[in-house]
Amino acid sequence: MTRVVLSIGSNLGGREAHIEAMERGLRLILVDVRVSELMETEPVGVDGPQPSYLNRIVAGYYSGGARQLLEACHTIEARLGRTREKSKGARTADVDILLFGGHEICEDTPPKTLVIPHPQILNRRFCLEGLAQVGSHIVVPGLGGGRTAGELLKNISAEAAAQNVSFVGRGHEKMDSEFKLPPHINYLCIEGVIGVGKTSLCNILGERLNARLALEEVDGNPFLAKFYANRRLYAFQTQLWFLLSRYRQLTGAAVEQRDLFHSLTIGDYIFDKDRIFASMNLQGEEMELYDSIAGALEKSVPKPDLVVYLQASTETLVRRIEKRARAFENDIDIEYIDELNQAYNSFFFHYTDSPLLIIDTNEVDFVEEVRDLDELAEQIVSARPGTNFYKPLGARNINSYVTDSIV
Repeated sequence: MTRVVLSIGSNLGGREAHIEAMERGLRLILVDVRVSELMETEPVGVDGPQPSYLNRIVAGYYSGGARQLLEACHTIEARLGRTREKSKGARTADVDILLFGGHEICEDTPPKTLVIPHPQILNRRFCLEGLAQVGSHIVVPGLGGGRTAGELLKNISAEAAAQNVSFVGRGHEKMDSEFKLPPHINYLCIEGVIGVGKTSLCNILGERLNARLALEEVDGNPFLAKFYANRRLYAFQTQLWFLLSRYRQLTGAAVEQRDLFHSLTIGDYIFDKDRIFASMNLQGEEMELYDSIAGALEKSVPKPDLVVYLQASTETLVRRIEKRARAFENDIDIEYIDELNQAYNSFFFHYTDSPLLIIDTNEVDFVEEVRDLDELAEQIVSARPGTNFYKPLGARNINSYVTDSIV
């Protein structure tokens, strides 16, 4: 893992919404993320008069290479309507790599030039201000002379010091002030079929609520890629690995113990749903053996205080799976996704072990749309013990939920 530092900015359209969307996109590919305050800055080195920018510095750890990170940044920009006809024009989204570990990189091959550290890092006051916030001890190699971010800020150039930078806060005031879960919810689970976005939503809510995350260890299953290529041959090994992995995690400290810093745990699965996959993929003696093991384990697994089930059509799921392009998912066929989707819907329409909130996600985007996330948050906050909430499939407005039992 390499520690990376990036800057994100916007001076067109809904600037704060664009900043939110860029940050969420980066949180999907980085771990241990830290962000600076939100800053409003005057445009520097641009063509003609432009609106002021909102900027933020984002630091985290990345598992890929610098060129791969650059491609990811361009993808985030493109999704927010960024065009590159003018190199110094106004823009909806701007994601720049400032630092990539202690590396100095110069690959000046347009249109995807890669120069690290960023050539303008010392000439942009907001870069130095934000960098000092996310890690004043971080060393800037090369043009920084090996000095730390804190040292560079103290010795800022007269040109950079003269630039106007206004700190306008984190930019999450609505979520921070209004999204407080009821005291009876200490263990929240987000559920749904592969590709629906449950882990993305967990990461977003976990950050907003300062929660511990209990995320499914999908990538660690050594049988999963083989299972997608030959379901019948590798079904039992795959299923047993998941069963034991989920049991260890959900009966461990991540869920059962709280500390002074985390009173809430958010997970992207419930233990009970493991049987959905088992009933689809196991037969005969394998299923009987699975039932005996699962039955003995599930008695000691804690139940969630609230389950949020993210629902989507098979077409939507397939599109999202293709978009994220995970290597081990290349061999998943549409028929399997459709069968799995139907099994999930049936399971949760009869689920009674915890209060349940069902969300149709076909036309909502919690990652890139602040409005959708805020509206979902309001529904989670309003959840009451013993009540199930259902949003009819195909309704666009999240506020069209009806508080009516579905069991």
